[in-house]
Amino acid sequence: MTCDDVERALVEAKETLPAEAQAHLVSCATCRSFAADASLALSLAGLPEPTAAERAPLAGLEALVAAELERGERGRWHGVARLALAA
Repeated sequence: MTCDDVERALVEAKETLPAEAQAHLVSCATCRSFAADASLALSLAGLPEPTAAERAPLAGLEALVAAELERGERGRWHGVARLALAA
């Protein structure tokens, strides 16, 4: 595995790195440094979980949209979609 492969694996990894990438990190100081930098950057870029106040306006939105879609062509969302398509 090359350094480029390891860097890509580090950025794309969801949970754990493939064993081949982990083995490469043991022997490559450059990739270990990149891994540390990437870990810091990704941890700083993450968003916190939304608060209850942030989630409140979204409560019931899925059900509202589903109900409007169930109403069919006469529902208000159809008119909005038609206007959006015309734009």
